[in-house]
Amino acid sequence: MRLRETAIHWLDGTPAHDRARFRHLTNLVASCFDACLEPVQTDFVVKVNTVLRSTPTWPDLTVIPVRNDKEDTVVGVERAIDPAEVLSGTDDEVLAAVLRIHVESLVHLASARGWDPQPFVRAGDCVLASGYEIRASLPDKVNRFQRDIVARAWGVIDRESGRITLAVYDSTGRELKRTETSFPPSWDLLKNGLHKIAWTDRRSAELQPRQRGGIDVGPRLTVETPAES
Repeated sequence: MRLRETAIHWLDGTPAHDRARFRHLTNLVASCFDACLEPVQTDFVVKVNTVLRSTPTWPDLTVIPVRNDKEDTVVGVERAIDPAEVLSGTDDEVLAAVLRIHVESLVHLASARGWDPQPFVRAGDCVLASGYEIRASLPDKVNRFQRDIVARAWGVIDRESGRITLAVYDSTGRELKRTETSFPPSWDLLKNGLHKIAWTDRRSAELQPRQRGGIDVGPRLTVETPAES
């Protein structure tokens, strides 16, 4: 089984004035980390949560559940760290602290479970090198009705937000029209949204996200070329 997702949570009462900032910065760290993480075998585990607690329930770095069982696909690493203290710094300081805590938690879990810890170390280095910014794109899709028109889709996760753009261009590279959507930083939304471009008719290009059970799990965008194109 391969690890698919990591997350960072504060579970025992985030003050309202800190909640949005904590969620935004931790989502940014986890999204960049997941984008950087190479495939790693983790037995039955598909998701790992780093759990920060103002009032610790368990000793620092406690892994829950302790056992490795096929029924336990989500694992938490409990941290006796007060998020309020972490949030007292600047955004740069908070990002660095949260990344350090997250990598430390995953390396500890890897050691406890007998996994290779190096992919987690390399992912942390990758996040630092990226400047907390991840970009992804799809190959151009030529309009089968007008072959001098192409559609392009790309996305970014950065300190501002997550964004996906769909645009159409003529043969000279001139942009004819674009549409964009934004969302809280989420590697899952970005990778699922950047799934496939399709021309649905002569003027309309659609960015089609992945689906699960017939339901979109990423943004769906549509853009039309101007009538004169």
